[in-house]
Amino acid sequence: MTLPWSLPGRRIGIPTGRSGAPAGRDRGATPVELAILLPMVLFLLIMSIQAAAYFLARTVAFTAAEEAVERARTYQGGTAAQGEQVALDYARTAPGWLTGPQAHVDKTGTEVTARVEGHVLRLLPGIDIRVAQTAHGPVERITTGG
Repeated sequence: MTLPWSLPGRRIGIPTGRSGAPAGRDRGATPVELAILLPMVLFLLIMSIQAAAYFLARTVAFTAAEEAVERARTYQGGTAAQGEQVALDYARTAPGWLTGPQAHVDKTGTEVTARVEGHVLRLLPGIDIRVAQTAHGPVERITTGG
């Protein structure tokens, strides 16, 4: 029996593949494609998360350097050692995007410079990314108006 909307010579209800042949010949094509593409997709996903970790670690390092400058530049009592301690405390209490932080503060009579370094949180083995950020600021001092 041929239905008015069906093509002559084709049976209704038999699934066909892309070429019109029965679908049984294409079995297993999708798992092979998935097995090839899935590792690449996962690698790209992890690399995008690693890039985000890099930018977050840079932000933590820069904020720690700014905190060190703010502490060391004060008019009464700010020292380079106190600035270094503030930077390390901030970097260690911030979320773990920056690991192994190190701080160095240099204070002259007119300017304070703080540098904070560390490693980015590692998601893939064999990738070691270092981050270093620097902040500057003038030392607070009394000047005569003129």
